[in-house]
Amino acid sequence: MVSNPVDIMTYVAWELSGLPKNRVIGSGTNLDSSRFRFLMSQRLGVAPTSCHGWIIR
Repeated sequence: MVSNPVDIMTYVAWELSGLPKNRVIGSGTNLDSSRFRFLMSQRLGVAPTSCHGWIIR
């Protein structure tokens, strides 16, 4: 599950899917990391594929 708010959406996905807890993973920070890489690339004047950065919460 990749979304914001990740905690709530992951819980709902787990409840609705009927899967075991270890089969549903939430990773909302992927969206924040993508935005960060894009903004960093604009600021530095390079392609987003040339920038690497992660938001970890």
